[in-house]
Amino acid sequence: MTYNLYTGTIFQQTHLTPMQVVLLMRGICKRESSKVLAAELKLNYVTVLTLRHAAQANAEQAQPDTPLADQRTETDEMFQNAGEKSGALSLSKW
Repeated sequence: MTYNLYTGTIFQQTHLTPMQVVLLMRGICKRESSKVLAAELKLNYVTVLTLRHAAQANAEQAQPDTPLADQRTETDEMFQNAGEKSGALSLSKW
């Protein structure tokens, strides 16, 4: 048996390039349709759909069984400073 980067993953024996894998996962996360992803990545629709279902099943399986401790969770606080650059110069009006 040959082992490679995809061994033991949903991409095992798919012959996808690393770029196709990254773009496929990005598209799945962005909720792009399987038809659009298949066309953009030049892959078979059934292959894309099968990989989408496998990725979603893995994500569902990885969810914790216990609920969050807080009654209310705010995710926007995690990304409060996203995109900001430290020490960036401010532009003043002329």
